[in-house]
Amino acid sequence: MTEAPSESGAASPTPESVYRDRISNLTDELENLGTKDDQLSRARMIVFLVVAVVGIWTWRSDSVSLLCTLVPVAGFIVLVFIHASVLRRLEHAQDAVRFYERGLARMADTWAGMGSSQTTWKPEAHLYANDLDLFGHGSLFELMDTTRTQFGASTLATWMLEPAPLGEIEERREAIAELRDRLEFREALGLAGARIESGLHPVRLHGWAKETPKRLSSTARTTVRVLTGLSLVAFLYMILGGALSYLPLVPLGIANVLAMRVLNRDMEERMSGVDSVVQDLRLLAQLSECVESEPFRARRLLEHQKRMTSGARNASQAIRRLERLFTALEQIRNQMFAPIVVVTCWPVHVLDLIEAWREEHGRDIIEWVNTLGELEALAAIATY
Repeated sequence: MTEAPSESGAASPTPESVYRDRISNLTDELENLGTKDDQLSRARMIVFLVVAVVGIWTWRSDSVSLLCTLVPVAGFIVLVFIHASVLRRLEHAQDAVRFYERGLARMADTWAGMGSSQTTWKPEAHLYANDLDLFGHGSLFELMDTTRTQFGASTLATWMLEPAPLGEIEERREAIAELRDRLEFREALGLAGARIESGLHPVRLHGWAKETPKRLSSTARTTVRVLTGLSLVAFLYMILGGALSYLPLVPLGIANVLAMRVLNRDMEERMSGVDSVVQDLRLLAQLSECVESEPFRARRLLEHQKRMTSGARNASQAIRRLERLFTALEQIRNQMFAPIVVVTCWPVHVLDLIEAWREEHGRDIIEWVNTLGELEALAAIATY
């Protein structure tokens, strides 16, 4: 499709030429990042060997300072972080190339088999779904579906199957017209969470969001806080005290273990449930970040953006907080963390904070997901 000539008389670049330019630039970037990846891999190996040699030397020689080992260790840690950043950029560039290559395939009419050919959304009996080949291999849905979530795909399929009021259609057209020219946004939305093993599972996410939060009673919460406070005091006394200073901590530790067993009988089951939901919400957070800062003009897009940014926290900020809480909860699986777990009743506090999060944002999750599903569907229609 060729854009209309500009006022100066020069034709605007076609979508195909823009996509090819993007692929060319990304290919150059991939070469540069590949070179950096190789260099950093070799540098890490060299620094690791230096750490090993200096460590052995320090261990065998009393005259060598420990700082001689710490310096290369610090250098190795810095290289690890830099290398991780390069690898993330490399993966993002690879995903972007695939995004634009699929766009070129659509323009060249060689897209069949590259998209979603599932017939999940195909009704058994419909007025025109079979005649127009809406679903299945080489279908209109396969051509148009660039969504990342099942909610987005479901919304797009529903729009294909059901009529909409005229006012609704006009609002969608306005939004699609704006998104058509927002290539950067469509790329970001298409690449968001590309490496996350999740597609936003509707039943699982809705079920967790609607489930009644399992908050501690005020009495139980106060009791655990008192036990934790006394245990921390006893732990500090043990560190600063002399002989037998550990005795006060023993009964408190036993009380903490009993409290955790009583209050978190279903802890593993609840952790498993939160784990699967957090995987979904990580993708939701990345999609939300794309939407929250975009300077939209179309009324429908602004309404959707408002739903993602209303409240004390944006959707992405709220979800990142849940991620941090779950990361804190996972520490109980680390054996080195066991003393802290016993002294602080760690899982009891963290699980209660997670349930408090669900109590505050459970209803919001459903609205966030529905909003992003429609935005994905709009972007899919606007994509070349």
